[in-house]
Amino acid sequence: MGIKAVKFGGTSLCSAAQMKKAAEIVLADADRRIVVVSAPGKCSPDDEKITDLLYRCYEETDLQEKGRLFEKIRGRFDGIISELGLSLDLSEEYRRMMSDGAHLGGRDYFVSRGEYLCAKIFSQLLGFAFLDAADGIFFREDGSFDADRTQTVLPGLLADRSAVVIPGFYGRMPNDTIKTFPRGGSDITGAVAAAAAGAYLYENFTDVSGFMLADPKIVGGAKTVAVISYKELRRLSYMGAAVLHEDSVFPVRMSGIPINIRNTDRPDDCGTMIVPKKEQSGTVSGIAGKKGFTLIRVERDGLGEDAAALRILLGIFERRKMTVMAVLRSVDSVGIVVRSAETAGKKDYILNEICQDLEPETVGLTENLALVCIVGEHMRGQAVQAVFDALGELGEYPLVTESGADDISLMVGIREEGFERAIRKIYEKILCLEAI
Repeated sequence: MGIKAVKFGGTSLCSAAQMKKAAEIVLADADRRIVVVSAPGKCSPDDEKITDLLYRCYEETDLQEKGRLFEKIRGRFDGIISELGLSLDLSEEYRRMMSDGAHLGGRDYFVSRGEYLCAKIFSQLLGFAFLDAADGIFFREDGSFDADRTQTVLPGLLADRSAVVIPGFYGRMPNDTIKTFPRGGSDITGAVAAAAAGAYLYENFTDVSGFMLADPKIVGGAKTVAVISYKELRRLSYMGAAVLHEDSVFPVRMSGIPINIRNTDRPDDCGTMIVPKKEQSGTVSGIAGKKGFTLIRVERDGLGEDAAALRILLGIFERRKMTVMAVLRSVDSVGIVVRSAETAGKKDYILNEICQDLEPETVGLTENLALVCIVGEHMRGQAVQAVFDALGELGEYPLVTESGADDISLMVGIREEGFERAIRKIYEKILCLEAI
């Protein structure tokens, strides 16, 4: 018998009914012995996530409103406990939240209590031990995650318990205060716990049945991808596909542990397997993209072959701490794609500096650019052709084309106005190709 690590997102734990579903999933498989939980999410579109309420409550300066928000939070947890029929009294935890927060980490401590209290409830519901993340997840003085100390301490804590529930999202600083991961950090906790336990599988239960080939908000009824590699996932996540927090992949990737994205409301669905390496290649694993980019094109004889000039050009953006999304080269020109938001108030300075340092023949700037990324390990030539056929049928001329050095993706830059249409048309073409 091996160990599965399981993580449930906020929608899977938003109510007593959802917690019962999640508990049934855990107890249906004896291998599911490491459970990581998020704070309860929304039960309806008009509802609020517990974490959002905690942030609002902490930052509220009006004492009456602060008290109202806290009672709403307390009522949510107490209501879940009552509906589940548990004999759990969280009064002391509520008192500590309102009185002891300052010396335990202030804001980070307060907002982490959503996961902490949820784990208290869920551990009792399951009959599993409760393990405070602060006892096994650690941060350094500078606030960065301390993987070395965590992997020294956490495996022993897990080995001492046959089955355990761990709150996600936070850990402990060297001064014993609480520190949170970025939003979505429960996914990181889940991956760290899976690696520490030596799990053979990390199951991440959420409100979707896996990773979609395209954003379902753009492509209605987008198909679920059965298998995707870590490399493909990272590329798609970077380009806007939102399933897992980027940092949550690293701990399990290093340990070679596959991830299974599952749906709490449809537990029989196979979901998507995220694996170190796909056995089947040549297919498209995802279509993703973002708006809000700017292309800066510089032309001069031999510029694309001049390593010193390229270093100078990239240094201009580095000094301004700007994210370079793509570098496009030909013999006599170089194009730099950056986030438009990062050019605010800097465009004239950038262009002037380029002119001073490189003395180009021409410098051009194209704004309102969207990037579309088609990802698949060793994509067949037909897939690449399908992308350009789709754009051609829409009358969209790619302003940027970049295939990268790892034979895993094709990125095209088009006008923002044609972004959604392009995603839908490319999706159609790829589906037709896969049907051949």
